Amino acid sequence: MPDASGLTVLDPNFQYQRERTKPGMAHWAGTGPRGKTCGDCEFLTKIQHGLGMSARCGRYHQMMGRWGTVKIPESTPSCKYYEAKHG
Repeated sequence: MPDASGLTVLDPNFQYQRERTKPGMAHWAGTGPRGKTCGDCEFLTKIQHGLGMSARCGRYHQMMGRWGTVKIPESTPSCKYYEAKHG
């Protein structure tokens, strides 16, 4: 991502979302229910990647037809596609 440090921040909320959103998320981080994280979401999926397992966004996979290339930390603020884990 290009360095935007010299740009004026017009919307601090959007800046917060942009900084926390990982490539491969279905939508902006922090747009889901307050206090919920990707680790609480049904869509966070453990997949075999390279030599180990990593968490990726299943909703992104549904929408794009491929997995994102970056591990999604469970602590990432959830996005608008958040669904509570079943069971």
